[in-house]
Amino acid sequence: MLKNELRDNELYKLLKPVADGLGMTMVEVQKNICGPAETKVVITVMKNDGETSIDDLETFHRAVQSLLEITIGRDILSMETGTPGLERNFRDYAEFEIFRGRQVKVYSTSASDWISGRIGQCTQDAVVLTDDDGNEVSIEYKDIHKARLDYKWIKNTGR
Repeated sequence: MLKNELRDNELYKLLKPVADGLGMTMVEVQKNICGPAETKVVITVMKNDGETSIDDLETFHRAVQSLLEITIGRDILSMETGTPGLERNFRDYAEFEIFRGRQVKVYSTSASDWISGRIGQCTQDAVVLTDDDGNEVSIEYKDIHKARLDYKWIKNTGR
Protein backbone atom coordinates (compact mmCIF):
# COMPACT_ATOMS: atom_id res chain seq x y z
CA MET A 1 0.00 0.00 0.00
CA LEU A 2 1.08 3.53 -0.68
CA LYS A 3 1.80 5.87 2.20
CA ASN A 4 1.05 9.54 2.71
CA GLU A 5 4.12 10.52 4.72
CA LEU A 6 6.68 12.21 2.46
CA ARG A 7 5.71 15.82 3.07
CA ASP A 8 5.55 15.26 6.86
CA ASN A 9 9.01 13.68 7.02
CA GLU A 10 11.37 15.88 9.08
CA LEU A 11 14.38 15.18 6.83
CA TYR A 12 12.30 16.00 3.76
CA LYS A 13 11.37 19.36 5.30
CA LEU A 14 15.03 20.01 6.18
CA LEU A 15 16.47 19.09 2.76
CA LYS A 16 13.71 20.31 0.41
CA PRO A 17 15.00 23.92 0.26
CA VAL A 18 18.44 22.62 -0.77
CA ALA A 19 16.93 20.45 -3.53
CA ASP A 20 14.74 23.36 -4.70
CA GLY A 21 17.80 25.64 -4.83
CA LEU A 22 19.61 23.14 -7.04
CA GLY A 23 16.62 22.76 -9.40
CA MET A 24 15.88 19.26 -8.13
CA THR A 25 12.93 17.42 -6.61
CA MET A 26 13.21 14.96 -3.74
CA VAL A 27 11.18 11.85 -4.45
CA GLU A 28 12.00 9.95 -1.27
CA VAL A 29 14.05 10.25 1.89
CA GLN A 30 14.52 7.39 4.35
CA LYS A 31 16.33 7.35 7.65
CA ASN A 32 17.28 3.88 8.87
CA ILE A 33 18.86 3.27 12.27
CA CYS A 34 21.33 0.43 11.74
CA GLY A 35 22.35 0.09 15.37
CA PRO A 36 23.99 2.37 17.88
CA ALA A 37 26.91 3.13 15.57
CA GLU A 38 25.23 3.87 12.24
CA THR A 39 22.33 5.80 10.79
CA LYS A 40 21.80 5.39 7.05
CA VAL A 41 20.00 8.07 5.04
CA VAL A 42 18.82 7.16 1.53
CA ILE A 43 17.65 10.03 -0.68
CA THR A 44 16.07 9.76 -4.13
CA VAL A 45 16.22 12.95 -6.23
CA MET A 46 15.76 14.03 -9.82
CA LYS A 47 16.39 17.18 -11.82
CA ASN A 48 13.31 19.25 -12.58
CA ASP A 49 14.31 19.63 -16.22
CA GLY A 50 16.18 16.96 -18.16
CA GLU A 51 17.96 13.82 -17.11
CA THR A 52 19.72 13.53 -13.75
CA SER A 53 23.44 12.89 -14.15
CA ILE A 54 26.03 11.48 -11.75
CA ASP A 55 27.39 15.03 -11.42
CA ASP A 56 23.92 16.24 -10.36
CA LEU A 57 23.75 13.54 -7.71
CA GLU A 58 27.23 14.41 -6.47
CA THR A 59 26.33 18.12 -6.24
CA PHE A 60 23.20 17.32 -4.23
CA HIS A 61 25.07 14.83 -2.03
CA ARG A 62 27.76 17.38 -1.15
CA ALA A 63 25.19 20.11 -0.55
CA VAL A 64 23.20 18.09 2.01
CA GLN A 65 26.00 16.09 3.62
CA SER A 66 27.10 18.82 6.04
CA LEU A 67 23.52 19.57 7.00
CA LEU A 68 22.91 15.89 7.77
CA GLU A 69 26.18 15.60 9.69
CA ILE A 70 25.07 18.47 11.94
CA THR A 71 21.56 17.00 12.36
CA ILE A 72 22.44 13.30 12.79
CA GLY A 73 26.11 13.24 13.74
CA ARG A 74 29.17 12.86 11.59
CA ASP A 75 30.49 9.63 13.15
CA ILE A 76 27.31 7.61 12.66
CA LEU A 77 26.08 8.94 9.28
CA SER A 78 26.02 6.83 6.15
CA MET A 79 24.41 8.47 3.11
CA GLU A 80 23.25 7.23 -0.29
CA THR A 81 21.84 9.39 -3.09
CA GLY A 82 20.17 8.03 -6.24
CA THR A 83 17.58 8.61 -8.95
CA PRO A 84 14.07 7.15 -9.14
CA GLY A 85 14.79 4.94 -12.17
CA LEU A 86 12.67 4.21 -15.23
CA GLU A 87 10.07 1.90 -13.66
CA ARG A 88 9.99 3.11 -10.07
CA ASN A 89 7.43 1.58 -7.72
CA PHE A 90 5.60 4.40 -5.97
CA ARG A 91 5.85 4.47 -2.19
CA ASP A 92 3.90 7.66 -1.42
CA TYR A 93 0.86 9.44 -2.84
CA ALA A 94 2.97 12.60 -3.27
CA GLU A 95 4.76 10.86 -6.14
CA PHE A 96 1.72 11.33 -8.40
CA GLU A 97 2.28 15.09 -8.23
CA ILE A 98 6.06 14.69 -8.50
CA PHE A 99 5.76 12.57 -11.67
CA ARG A 100 2.89 14.56 -13.18
CA GLY A 101 2.93 14.24 -16.97
CA ARG A 102 4.68 10.87 -16.97
CA GLN A 103 3.32 7.47 -17.95
CA VAL A 104 2.23 5.32 -15.00
CA LYS A 105 0.58 1.96 -14.28
CA VAL A 106 -1.84 1.81 -11.36
CA TYR A 107 -3.47 -1.27 -9.86
CA SER A 108 -6.99 -0.23 -8.90
CA THR A 109 -8.75 -2.38 -6.29
CA SER A 110 -12.15 -1.14 -7.48
CA ALA A 111 -11.41 -2.19 -11.08
CA SER A 112 -9.37 -5.26 -10.01
CA ASP A 113 -7.00 -4.46 -12.87
CA TRP A 114 -4.00 -2.39 -13.93
CA ILE A 115 -4.81 0.97 -15.50
CA SER A 116 -2.19 2.75 -17.62
CA GLY A 117 -2.04 6.40 -18.55
CA ARG A 118 -0.27 9.71 -18.28
CA ILE A 119 -0.63 11.45 -14.91
CA GLY A 120 -2.79 14.55 -15.24
CA GLN A 121 -4.61 16.38 -12.50
CA CYS A 122 -3.85 15.39 -8.91
CA THR A 123 -6.31 16.33 -6.20
CA GLN A 124 -6.29 15.62 -2.49
CA ASP A 125 -8.35 12.45 -3.02
CA ALA A 126 -7.68 11.23 -6.57
CA VAL A 127 -5.46 11.23 -9.63
CA VAL A 128 -6.60 11.56 -13.25
CA LEU A 129 -4.88 9.40 -15.87
CA THR A 130 -5.13 9.99 -19.62
CA ASP A 131 -4.71 6.93 -21.86
CA ASP A 132 -3.19 6.87 -25.37
CA ASP A 133 -6.62 7.56 -26.92
CA GLY A 134 -7.16 10.69 -24.81
CA ASN A 135 -9.69 9.10 -22.45
CA GLU A 136 -9.47 10.25 -18.84
CA VAL A 137 -10.06 8.08 -15.81
CA SER A 138 -10.14 9.34 -12.24
CA ILE A 139 -8.85 6.93 -9.59
CA GLU A 140 -9.28 7.63 -5.90
CA TYR A 141 -6.11 7.16 -3.84
CA LYS A 142 -7.95 4.79 -1.48
CA ASP A 143 -8.50 2.44 -4.46
CA ILE A 144 -4.83 2.37 -5.47
CA HIS A 145 -3.04 -0.75 -4.28
CA LYS A 146 0.16 -0.33 -6.33
CA ALA A 147 1.57 2.18 -8.79
CA ARG A 148 4.75 2.45 -10.83
CA LEU A 149 6.28 4.47 -13.60
CA ASP A 150 5.58 2.79 -16.93
CA TYR A 151 8.47 3.58 -19.24
CA LYS A 152 7.60 3.06 -22.90
CA TRP A 153 10.34 2.43 -25.42
CA ILE A 154 9.73 4.43 -28.59
CA LYS A 155 11.08 2.90 -31.77
CA ASN A 156 13.37 5.26 -33.66
CA THR A 157 12.22 5.33 -37.30
CA GLY A 158 15.10 7.52 -38.43
CA ARG A 159 12.84 10.31 -39.60
